[in-house]
Amino acid sequence: MRGKSLLAAAILLGGAQAASAGNHTDWLNYGGDLGQTRYTTDKQINTGNVKNLKVKYIFQTGVIGSFENTPIVENGMMYVTTPYNHVFALDAKTGTQKWHYEHKLGTTIFCCGPNNRGVGIDGNNVYMATLDAMLIAINKKTGEQVSD
Repeated sequence: MRGKSLLAAAILLGGAQAASAGNHTDWLNYGGDLGQTRYTTDKQINTGNVKNLKVKYIFQTGVIGSFENTPIVENGMMYVTTPYNHVFALDAKTGTQKWHYEHKLGTTIFCCGPNNRGVGIDGNNVYMATLDAMLIAINKKTGEQVSD
C-alpha cells in the first residue's frame, strides 16, 4: 500500500479471534508458522459467513511508504513494523496503541526502499532488524529498548 499508511489488522469479524490469550490463533511467525503456510485452523470464519466480514478498526501509523511485513500476534497483542524502523504494539482486539518505538536513522541512502520485514518475538522482547544493520531488542510491555 503506497501513500499514507493504514493497517487493518485481524480485524475483521470482531477481530478478537487473534486476541484471546494463549489461543491457537496467535500468529507468532511471518507466514503464520514455521512452514510459512499462511493458514489458521480457526473455525470462526468459514465459507458460510465470510461474506459478512466487516472492518473492525483501522490503525493509522502516520508513516508513509509501502508495508512489506506480517503483523505478529501473541496473547492479544499485535506487533507491526513500518518503513523507516518503527514498531507499534496494539491491542489486537481494539486497535488501541500501547506503545510506539522508532529507531532513528542517519542519512543512509537505501538501494531498494526503506521497508522493514517485521519483528520476531522471544520471551519478554520484540526484535527488529533495522535498515542500518542493527538488531534491536524492545521490551514487549513498555516499548523501551533493552540495553546492551
